[in-house]
Order: sequence, then C-alpha cells, then structure tokens
Amino acid sequence: MKTKLSAPSLVLAAAAVLVLSGASALGSLGAGHRAAAREGFTIRGHVGGLYPGARKRLSLVIHNRSARVIHVRSITTRVRDARRGCKGKNVRVSRYSGRLRVGPRGWQRVPVQIRMLQAAPDACKKAVFRLKFHGTATR
Repeated sequence: MKTKLSAPSLVLAAAAVLVLSGASALGSLGAGHRAAAREGFTIRGHVGGLYPGARKRLSLVIHNRSARVIHVRSITTRVRDARRGCKGKNVRVSRYSGRLRVGPRGWQRVPVQIRMLQAAPDACKKAVFRLKFHGTATR
C-alpha cells in the first residue's frame, strides 16, 4: 500500500551575504490521522554566497519522522521575495525527482542546483531570500 505524504512549509530567513535559508517543511499523512505530527518528514536547507550569475549546490536534508521507510519522490522549492525591488524570481532552484529511500527515523541529503540570475537588480545585493519547500513521498 502506498500512502502519499506531502511536505509544505513556512521557512525562516537566515543572515549573511546573500544567504538563502530553509527551516523545515513538515509532511504528514493527511487529515484524520492522529499520528500526523509523528509520521511526516521535514526538509531543510540553506546556502550562502550567491550573487548575480552565481550557481551553487543547495544540500537539502530530509528527515523521516516515521517509524517506517519512506521513498521521497519529489521536492520543489519556492523562492520568496527578499525585499522591495528584489523578487524571488531572480533565484532559481532545480527540482528533485526520483526515489530516495529514507529509513525509519533516519535522514538523507539531496543536492539540487540554485542560481541567481545574471540580470538580478542591485536591490538583490546582500539580500536574504526565504525558501518554501514542498515534497512528496510514498511508503
């Protein structure tokens, strides 16, 4: 039996020069499950040192809160606006698609690519972007 898990999140910003930060995205089994808080998964990640034209590796950490094995199928990242004049669309993050096995109460890392567009405006200098992760997984 496959159960689809979802991991939407609200992400906190970190500091430093052009730092992108992710707190966690919490997944659950869906409505009607009392164990949802214990049975989901989280996604976290951050990277620093972006500037117009830069490409970096963003290492996402997936933590399985469940007592059963899960297989992460996809992860997407939404980049929020940093401030007035610096839109999130100036930063692009690749998607993860696959079948990443994460053991019970275990964790795994997934690398994705992140880049700031060469045409990013000056308002994006030293900006902090908030990231929102969304992931799906099956058992």
